[in-house]
Amino acid sequence: MISKDEFDIITMQLGRAPVGALEVMARDCEHQPAVLKVDPFPNNRPFPSLYWLTSPILHKAIADIERTAWIKDFENEIIPNNEDFLSRIQNDNELYRDLRWALFKSLHDENSIEEKYLKVIRETGIGGIQNFKRVRCLHMHYAFHVVHGGLVGEELDKQYDLKSLLYNPV
Repeated sequence: MISKDEFDIITMQLGRAPVGALEVMARDCEHQPAVLKVDPFPNNRPFPSLYWLTSPILHKAIADIERTAWIKDFENEIIPNNEDFLSRIQNDNELYRDLRWALFKSLHDENSIEEKYLKVIRETGIGGIQNFKRVRCLHMHYAFHVVHGGLVGEELDKQYDLKSLLYNPV
């Protein structure tokens, strides 16, 4: 459950009210909300995130990384040439998909939802990605990593020490 104070802080962080926010899962180094767990089907539409990175500190750091060729290099040079990384990125996406589906079923009656929406929630990975060998968004991967651990987040921590921007990092 998100308190009124947390909701107000998150609204300031995002510049709008958070859609489907359920719980603060992590805080940044300033003790402000950093990662939210969100409803995968708010307002009767699939939401691409199970975990939403809200911290402006982390958001800026990751946006700076995204402006480089990091994702392209990781997807095209590193993952295809490392069987362990390939397996781990697929496993991360499968776990994300399974966690999102379990949360969806705990909150919604799947019998009342159109199949096209169920398919998105049931079959896609981090950020709604269909190809589990790819990286769609570092923000979403890092939010997942903060809560469950994950390959992309581990690599970002190794290369950029993003965990130093968290309060009590995993």
